[in-house]
Amino acid sequence: MEYQALYRQFRPETFGDLVGQEAIVTALKHQLENGKCAHAYLFCGTRGTGKTTTARLLARAVNCENPQGAEPCNVCAACKSIKDGTAIDVVEIDAASNTSVDNVRQIREEITYPPMALKKKVYIIDEVHMLSGGAFNALLKTLEEPPEYAMFILATTEYHKVPATILSRCQRFDFKRISGKMIAERLKYVCDASAAAYEEAAISSIAYAADGSMRDGLSILEKCLSFSNEKLTKQAVESVLGTVDDTDLFRLSSAIAEKNAGDAVSACEKAIADGRDPLLLTTYLMEHFRCLMVAALVQNPEEILQMNAERTALFTQESQKFSLAQIITILKSLTNVYKSQKETPNPKMMLEIGVAAICAHGTRTKPAQPAQAFQPAFQPEISAPAAMTAPPLQPEQTKAQTFVPAPQAAENDDWQQASAKSQPEAAISQSEPPEQSLSAAEQERLNKHGNMDEIIEHWTEILEYLMREKKLSLCANLRLCRPMAEKENVLMLIFRPENKANHDLTDKQTNKEVLQEAIWQYTGLKPTIHCCYTNESAAQAQQVQPAANAAALEAEFGDFIKFED
Repeated sequence: MEYQALYRQFRPETFGDLVGQEAIVTALKHQLENGKCAHAYLFCGTRGTGKTTTARLLARAVNCENPQGAEPCNVCAACKSIKDGTAIDVVEIDAASNTSVDNVRQIREEITYPPMALKKKVYIIDEVHMLSGGAFNALLKTLEEPPEYAMFILATTEYHKVPATILSRCQRFDFKRISGKMIAERLKYVCDASAAAYEEAAISSIAYAADGSMRDGLSILEKCLSFSNEKLTKQAVESVLGTVDDTDLFRLSSAIAEKNAGDAVSACEKAIADGRDPLLLTTYLMEHFRCLMVAALVQNPEEILQMNAERTALFTQESQKFSLAQIITILKSLTNVYKSQKETPNPKMMLEIGVAAICAHGTRTKPAQPAQAFQPAFQPEISAPAAMTAPPLQPEQTKAQTFVPAPQAAENDDWQQASAKSQPEAAISQSEPPEQSLSAAEQERLNKHGNMDEIIEHWTEILEYLMREKKLSLCANLRLCRPMAEKENVLMLIFRPENKANHDLTDKQTNKEVLQEAIWQYTGLKPTIHCCYTNESAAQAQQVQPAANAAALEAEFGDFIKFED
């Protein structure tokens, strides 16, 4: 007898053999037992979950000459002919290659004739969503009122592409993805029936790689059994699938936890030297940290992770090296590394740079003063003002007044304003906001959310919000200013004179409204926003301070890695 693939050899022969679809099996068996089968069914679900197998079992059950309750006997002439594919009254159609109206017209013409050898004429249309719009329309009337001896079973992986007019005429059953535990049990049964020796860890790896598809699991098992002559081992599975060894992944995560960039890059090099694709390595590293996150959050993570207790314990122990915030930050950074790998001709280099950057930056805790996180690397020293007094106003200057912002309380502030006494020319003419009394709503917001200092405290989050909202130009301009709370419900944005273009763009009313909305998201406040300048001498402007580690990393890697606190 000609060799058959494992998924064909071990295709379920009864409803009881179906794995992971208990609810659907129960409903169909009740219909068969009570003689209340529908004339049209729609089976939906991902690949390898049993849609076509269930359709064939249902066709066999409704035509069986000696049914065992709801189960087909599989020994009568009807069952054997359907199983062998020789029954002329059970028609399987691949809608992917029979999409036209003419193919549906042929069905309409044939269905007028009663079955020749069986009780019912069954049409199984696989991948029905591939039919054309005209073919769907041609099928409508026949599908709604077929002859009493006819039955339609439609199967699809993309039910949302099936017209609502078709959906409303069918009984719909959704096939769920099969759990890794159930796939593993079935794989063990197949190995035992095939007299193949195996390791538990190897079966678990195959079940995990199957990703909810029984057919994929059996196909992977068959390939791995061909590779391993004597015994199916975990190492053989990893060699066949190209997966990354857990040892390398745990070494990588441990190096990241210890901020040891050298060990992390070495672990990446070892995995890639073993033949692992850099993109695949990044994917497995992301999944590794996802497992750490689940292990840190869930009390009994075995079901979610679909692993045995021993392997789950390793993830639980490793997760204790990180805080939840660190794991989430690392996952976000790895996501951006993966995106950058797909856009560069050297994905290995991107992975190495990304892992090294994560070791240096990705596991750090949030800074105590988030407002300082986005200060530019170029920050000249400016002496504190001796007195912050504005020149007296002339009567004709009622509209154009000189504004000099108040000094900051913190010592060694790189953005303190120039001294009016030592540099009288420092202040540039600017419109001062008119005195306004707070409205009742504004005062209520202030009382509820606190004072204006909250804006300074949440400045980093506000800029990140603007980045997520794709306001990149405004965010770049705001990084060159110093926010300062002035009076009640007034926010001053202080720019250096050489950043006049950034000042003018930020000062536009549309940009102010966008910034107000971002501030409201984090503080519940909508302050009045005003932009102003401060100057420094030429000698001071030449003093360049070294950037902080975070700023240096973002300047170096910012084109392809966006770190988030």
